[in-house]
Amino acid sequence: MNIESSVADRIPSRKKIGSCAGSQIDPFRKREIYYESQLERDHMARFIVRPDVVEIREQQLVEYVKNGKDCKHYVDFIVELDTGHRIAYFVKNSVDAEKKKLRESIHEIVAGCDESFADEYIILTEHHLDHVAVANSKFIIQCGKEFDYDATSAVRTCLRSLGSTVTPRQIEELTGLGDRGSRALVALLQSGDVRLAVPGAQIETETPFENSITGS
Repeated sequence: MNIESSVADRIPSRKKIGSCAGSQIDPFRKREIYYESQLERDHMARFIVRPDVVEIREQQLVEYVKNGKDCKHYVDFIVELDTGHRIAYFVKNSVDAEKKKLRESIHEIVAGCDESFADEYIILTEHHLDHVAVANSKFIIQCGKEFDYDATSAVRTCLRSLGSTVTPRQIEELTGLGDRGSRALVALLQSGDVRLAVPGAQIETETPFENSITGS
């Protein structure tokens, strides 16, 4: 499996003992992505599994002018949506964001940088995370990293003959693939071929999925 190298403008390192820094393989876009905190890792997982996200670029350098001086800042994530809209995300613990006056810094960046850098600038904190959604996202990524294309093809074929709602257990039985079938179904959440019938529900064997490719 060919996995592309990160496109980060800098490789983050641990700032202190016990801090969380590392990388994750995005199995859907087939690229390595770096993070420098657990908060970044959790938000990154949510980006990876979104069907409307075309590209994720981490640690991107933005150069801007402040009071006549050249300045630079590394933006945690630039996310491009399938609409072409580009969003610059600044991920920070809410206390640190307030203490370091992150909002004021972003205003300075927007005022002094090239307009083409991003269309929107957003701060993400721990308050923007849902623990079930993060757990689901990590599970979807795990399933995607198996790259089980044979199982994925079999599940898609099965879905075409089923109704509008299915469960992982049904897919296990109908495909005869057992756990491989249910995990391939979970990985398909990223493509949008299926969605959680109840938004925010935890993914389990009896969780209902909406079937978007039935009859195709």
